[in-house]
Amino acid sequence: MKYFLLLILVFATFTVRADQPRFNKIFISANNKFELKLNLEERDWSLTEKSSGKELYKLTGSLWSMTVSISDDGKSVIAIDDYSEQDPKDNSEVLIFYNNGNRIKAYKLNEVFDNLKFISQSVSHFRWLFRSEKEFSINDSKISLTTFEMNNLVFDIETGNLLKKEKDKSLSGDAIYVYGKVKGLGGEKHEIQVECVINGKAKKGEKILFNSKEFRWEGSNFDESLIINDGRLVSRKGVNFNRCI
Repeated sequence: MKYFLLLILVFATFTVRADQPRFNKIFISANNKFELKLNLEERDWSLTEKSSGKELYKLTGSLWSMTVSISDDGKSVIAIDDYSEQDPKDNSEVLIFYNNGNRIKAYKLNEVFDNLKFISQSVSHFRWLFRSEKEFSINDSKISLTTFEMNNLVFDIETGNLLKKEKDKSLSGDAIYVYGKVKGLGGEKHEIQVECVINGKAKKGEKILFNSKEFRWEGSNFDESLIINDGRLVSRKGVNFNRCI
């Protein structure tokens, strides 16, 4: 009986840690005018105008597990492998730009990410980008992405060219960006024992005191990724930097 219970426990643990695969067959533009749909038999994609059902073009690519943004005129498609099933060691393509069905530009992981120890990896996927409407929306023919390293990237969707890459303003001055175990010390007072330094002057194993009004931790051993400046919490990022520790 005890062995049976042990098997259940092991299976349950695996189930919790395993990721659910993505499989998207349809992507819609933000203005709801265009639809990109997977043709299962041909293994390609059709971009159609929703109001008329007219097919404008086709494109190819393994986009079903990616996040896909479509421009309001339907001409540009950006495929973002932000929840990647690939092995990061292979340095595969994680960002692909299409124009009128033609693949015009692609970026490998090391072309958009500085240090691969700062990705977050699970048993079947890795992540490298923050997700939000701001980062994944298209504005003025540009798309903006923010990496887990807190690099802000801006791309021209019509050419796929990288227009800007800069550290986020939250890392200015003496700010530190660290991952580790947080312990509540009562009220606003907390400390983090650093396991990984993403940015700034901090050391692994160091205990750093900080105050936090917005978030309170009661107890200890909370895994957190935090930006701290002048002894105060600036931002709680929610990234598990498990490749760095």
